[in-house]
Amino acid sequence: MAYNYINIQVILDQLLKNPLMSDITLEDVISHTVDFLRIVGIPDFFDNKNEEFNVEDYRVKLPKYFYEIDQIVDNSGTIDFATSTFHFNSLGKGSRKKFFIKNGYIYFNFESGPITMSYQSLMIDEDDMPMIPDNSDFTRALILYIKLQKFTILFETGKLHPAVLQETKQNYAFAVGACETEFQRMSIPEMEVFRKMNSKVLVDRKQYDRNFNNLGN
Repeated sequence: MAYNYINIQVILDQLLKNPLMSDITLEDVISHTVDFLRIVGIPDFFDNKNEEFNVEDYRVKLPKYFYEIDQIVDNSGTIDFATSTFHFNSLGKGSRKKFFIKNGYIYFNFESGPITMSYQSLMIDEDDMPMIPDNSDFTRALILYIKLQKFTILFETGKLHPAVLQETKQNYAFAVGACETEFQRMSIPEMEVFRKMNSKVLVDRKQYDRNFNNLGN
C-alpha cells in the first residue's frame, strides 16, 4: 500500500492546543509514535536501511528513529539475538556471537569490531524529521494514544478527573479500531495480485492424472 506522508510536527501542534498537554515535547511525540506503530502494526511503512557500525566496549548506540532490527552480521556470519540475558556472557570458545537491546543501546558478547545491521526506521523528510501516514484515522488514533498516556499519569497523581480519563479511553478504543481496519484492508488491486500469486502455488488435482505435462501453460 502506498502512503502520503506528513511531518510529525503536525501531531505535536495538535496536542499543544490542549492545555493539559502543554509540556509535551517533540521527543515525547516521537517515542509515543514508535510505541503506537508497534501496537497497530502498519505494514510497508518503515524505511529499510543497511548500515555499518563499530562495536566499542561491547555496545552500539541505537540509530536515530530506530524501530526494529532485521539482521546483524559481521565477517564471521550472522549475529544471533539473545532470547534471554541470563545466558548472555562474553564470547568463549565454541560459543556464538549474540546481541540484545536495552536502554537505547545494542549490547554484544564481544568487545569490539565492525558489524553491518539491517534495520527498520521511521521515514524522514529532507529536514531529518520523522514522517507519518497522512491518514485521518491514523492521526486521530495516534493523538488519542498520546493523550491517554499523559492523562493516565495526571490521573494517577490526582490531577485529572476520572471521567476525563474514561472518555479518553473510550475514544481511543474506537479510534484505534478504525485505524487498524483502515490499514489492514486490502485494496482491490492488492487482492488481485494476492489471488494470482496463490493460484500459481495451488496445484490442480487433475495435473496428477496428466503427469503435470501442461502445468504452467
